Formats: sequence, structure tokens, C-alpha cells
Amino acid sequence: MNNKFIFFTGKQNKLYRTSTVLASLGYAIKMKGYSVNAIKIETEVNSDSQAHSESYIIDNISTSFDLGIYERLMSMNLSSKSSIISKSNEDILNRLNESVDKSKDINLIEISSTIEDPLEIINEFRTMYGFDSVYHIHIDSKVDLDLIPNMVMVRTDVKLSKDYNTDIAYLPRSLDNIYLLPSILENQGTTNVCLSYLGLQPKPTKLLNYGELIRMIPKRSKVKLAIVGRFTSNKYAYLSVEEALLHASLALNKAIDIKYIEAQSVNKDNAKDVFKGINGVILPGGFGSKGLSGLIDSAEYLRTHNIPTFGICLGMQIESIEFARNVLHLKDANSMEFNDKTKNPVIDYCNINKLPNVGLNDIKIKDQSLLKKIYEKTLIKERHVHIFKLNQKYLPQFTSSGFVETARDNKNNIVEALELNNHSYYLGVQYHPECLSRIDGPHPLFVSFIKAALKKKEEK
Repeated sequence: MNNKFIFFTGKQNKLYRTSTVLASLGYAIKMKGYSVNAIKIETEVNSDSQAHSESYIIDNISTSFDLGIYERLMSMNLSSKSSIISKSNEDILNRLNESVDKSKDINLIEISSTIEDPLEIINEFRTMYGFDSVYHIHIDSKVDLDLIPNMVMVRTDVKLSKDYNTDIAYLPRSLDNIYLLPSILENQGTTNVCLSYLGLQPKPTKLLNYGELIRMIPKRSKVKLAIVGRFTSNKYAYLSVEEALLHASLALNKAIDIKYIEAQSVNKDNAKDVFKGINGVILPGGFGSKGLSGLIDSAEYLRTHNIPTFGICLGMQIESIEFARNVLHLKDANSMEFNDKTKNPVIDYCNINKLPNVGLNDIKIKDQSLLKKIYEKTLIKERHVHIFKLNQKYLPQFTSSGFVETARDNKNNIVEALELNNHSYYLGVQYHPECLSRIDGPHPLFVSFIKAALKKKEEK
């Protein structure tokens, strides 16, 4: 079969990102029996997103969170070739030809709105591969045919008359859950229109129907969870963590209610009120000192009040700093990221060159640990992006006081996980498990965290 391509262009809005539509149609195409690959082209990481949107980790790069949307909605793992960052169309075309996965039936390609002339790229592919092998979808709030697309996807609840020499698909103005979008596109015939243009016929498949799964979520008796972050006003700042929690809740058939707490708003005096009624808390990843004191005060309250707590990357480092200050009595304990003159740098650089540790790394889990019970194995691979790590000079003090190492990256000499003894659930990991969670394969750490929160809820 000749290579087939579907290009996506369009402006982002609060409900539908172009990546969400691409991934939804991609999954619908997979349900028809065809294999897909996805690529995003942009001028810089998250160039079409608001500040402090999360970065996503694939292979050995940190890239746009849109690739996380691709991976989750299409239930697949991509490579670094799926991210093209450039401002030159000539460079983009050269790299795009190298990034195309010719083993897949269809390559889905999103061109960011920040690219100056997307039509040049699309037309070049039409010239190389033939017009009947390249389909162009444009997403907007109105019909705009300036780009001469094969299909326009319009956000409206009102059917438009077919007065245009192009196909029209409809995106509802409101949507309870993005995992319903593949079924919506399929039910209106969008998938068949695209496949027919490309000369492909639907094939039988047994893929999971997201819509049916989402509708099974119970509506009552929700487990109350919290994410304490520094940029909670940005819905994309902790998107992967929120999605990983959804995947885990589906696996457990339990409804969850996620409360976002701005770290800067928490202190020792109000922590009791802030976390009232919360069954479990996540301290997510990030960089920078914003909200540091609030994160540390949160960690102290959660540790001392036996509330299930899961620290991810920076979250584990926050747990370590708080423990060093309040249990080891190293009052000036800090990270080199926040104070490079501290006398007790419990968090230090990953290496002498101060270079980040990025990518999928091997991790060895210790026997007789909570982590071993969760993963049910001792060798795992997880995605990383961090510049700082636990300073192992302090590890003996941590261990003797009950905060113990339970996983390690021996190649890079990095402590990967810490667990607190005699606590309902107080765990920190240096990696980003949210990047490997899928709706049909929830990450075991998030499943175990919600189980701990459920147990806490039942105690109250």
C-alpha cells in the first residue's frame, strides 16, 4: 500500500486542541483496522499554548504536551521523530520525510498555527505522494476555505448547508470527556470519508470503545483527590497527571473529584482547612522556586496527618527537603536549584556537568518494598526529565529515620524512589509515571495511589 497522510491545521481553543482532534480521528481509524503514526510540527515546544503548559517526555527529549495527547488517545508509544521543532519549511520538509513511519498505514501530521506557510508543506507532500494519498483537515470555529482543505471541522451545534466544495464535520460545542470524541467522529461518518478519499476500506477490529468505557464511570461517592501545584490556573500544566488519575479510576470503577490547590496559598496555619476532606494528594513535577514554602508546608502536613501522598519528580524532592528539615532537623536543608549556597544540599545536580537526565531509563526495584508490591516485578523502565536528584550523602540519615530508598537507576547512580515507613501511603519517585499511563493500560502507581485514597476515605 502506498503511504497515506492526513494533515491537520487549525487554531487552538479551550475545548478542542488540534492534537485532540488528530488523536481522536487516529483512534477511530485504528478501530477500522489501520495502523497510524503521529507527528507534530511547531516552531518551539508548546509554541501554540499558554505559558507553563507541561512538557512531555518521549525517548530522550522533552517536548510538546500534545504528543502526550496523541499517545493517550491513540493508546500508543511514539518516538522523538514525532516532534519536529523548526521555523524553516525547507528544514521541516527534510525532517518530515525522515520522520514518516512507512511501516504504518497512515501518518497523521499536525502543523502548528505558528508555522508561517502550512500549505507549502502539504502541497509538497501532494506532489511527492499524489493528491489521492494526502488529505487535509482544518479545524476552526467557522468555515474558512482559504487553506483549501479537503475537510473543515467546525465547532457548532447547528448543521451547516453543504454549499462548499469540501467535506464538513462537526465538533460539539460542549463535551463531557475528550475520550468521547472518537465515537462522535465515527458516528457522523468522518472516519469513512477520510478513508474513502485515501482509497481505503474499513476492516474489522476489536479495539476498546472509549465512549462505552467512559459512560460506565459511577457518578456518586467520589474519591476526593488534590494536586498541589504552582500553575493550577493553566488546565494544561498537569494534564498528564490528571489523565493518569482518570485511567486509574476507570480501572477501579471509582469516580474521582480532583481539586487543584495553588501551592502559594498553603501555609502551616491553613493547611488543616486546605486539606479538609481530601483523601489523597499528589505533589507533581515542575521547575523553579515559585510556591516552594507552600509545597514544603503541604508535605509536612500530609506526612504528619497520615494522608496518602504521591510525589512525582519535584514532588519527591519536596518530600525530601521537608523530611530533612523537620525530621532530621537540618533546618537549612534545600535543593541546589533553590539555594546553591545551602550548607545541606539534600537535592543536588544529577551530574558534575549540570546536564539534565532525560529519557527512558532502567530502574531496579528493591524487594520487600511497597514499590515491588505495586509493580509486581523488580526491573522497570520509566521516563525522566530532571536536572536534580537526591544527594546520597544524606541517604543513611533518611534510612535510619524511616524514609527509605526502594528503587535505583544504577547506570546513572540516581535514587529513583523513597517510601516512608509507618504511613498509609507516602511515596516519592524521581521519574514521570504519568507519561506511560494509558486508558487501556493505567499506570500501577496511580492505581495504587487511588486505592490508598479509597482506604483513607473509608476510615473517615
